[in-house]
Amino acid sequence: MLQTVYTQICERDLGMALTTLPTIIKFLAPGQQLVVIDDGSVSLESASLISALSPSVKVMLKKERDEYVLNEIKDYPVCLKYRADHPLAFKLLDIPLIAKRDSPRFTYTDSDIIYLKSCEDYFVRDVNTFLKTDAVKLSFQLKVGLLKYKWKIPYKFNSGYFSFDTKDYDLDFIEYFLAVPEVRNPLWLTEQTCWSFLFERAGAAFCPA
Repeated sequence: MLQTVYTQICERDLGMALTTLPTIIKFLAPGQQLVVIDDGSVSLESASLISALSPSVKVMLKKERDEYVLNEIKDYPVCLKYRADHPLAFKLLDIPLIAKRDSPRFTYTDSDIIYLKSCEDYFVRDVNTFLKTDAVKLSFQLKVGLLKYKWKIPYKFNSGYFSFDTKDYDLDFIEYFLAVPEVRNPLWLTEQTCWSFLFERAGAAFCPA
């Protein structure tokens, strides 16, 4: 089964997305789908413009997925609050939960990445895969994680692109992680940090050169 590719956009970045998304589409395998989720700000007109890029593209507005996602996390109060507080929660909660319903593995890519050439392999991975950043960017102080919680700290993890097996997705861990008071500063790095630990817990992962 071909894994679905997901990305997330907001209305503000529509112009950029109309430039970058075609560079993903051209590397998809025949029959593979790109699902674009929004942060609640994308208009119906903008959604139509994105859908018109290719028959491979499906736009999933927030209101279309709210019932399903909220039901999946109804017993996770911290996850519920995080989703209400910050749109990047959709990347940590909505996308993997939808993917888990539909296929064993999925790919995520930020919508500001331009794929230039020979990128087909990025969208058909059969092992957990991520990219490294040029710096350590976490939502807590290293000394807190290392000394207080004894966490293994993933090195230079970047959640801008990854392929992940949904069997390794753990809502119980996410609920625990988001409840730790030190891990939400700054808030915009929380999902990336949590994803790094999900990869760490899943075991071996590939990082392309």
